[in-house]
Amino acid sequence: MRTPEQENVLNASYEVIKLFDKKVLFTSERIRDSGLPKGIYKYEVRHDDECQGIMCEIAKRIFVNHWGTILSKEEIDLGPNGYRIIDEDKDVRWSTSNPLSLKQFIQAEKSKVCNIR
Repeated sequence: MRTPEQENVLNASYEVIKLFDKKVLFTSERIRDSGLPKGIYKYEVRHDDECQGIMCEIAKRIFVNHWGTILSKEEIDLGPNGYRIIDEDKDVRWSTSNPLSLKQFIQAEKSKVCNIR
């Protein structure tokens, strides 16, 4: 049986993006690990120091300049230092599809639901 927190995480609406050539979900919210189903990887995104809303880094946990959370069905290589720099122009593609719930994302066929530019 799922907890209310798990139900909220599964049914919330997320933006679909392609990050480092992987289809992932993005939200500006923080998500607790305890709310995630098995097989979903969580990463946090840091924005630039000038507060222009530019994604600049991904890591397991971001304390300063938290921009949002990434949920993925695949593990993202964070390198030996435990973080990875994001070049938003090169590494991020926003989807043309409607937002998805995590439940829909888990069940989605890649080509039918998540249209990435």
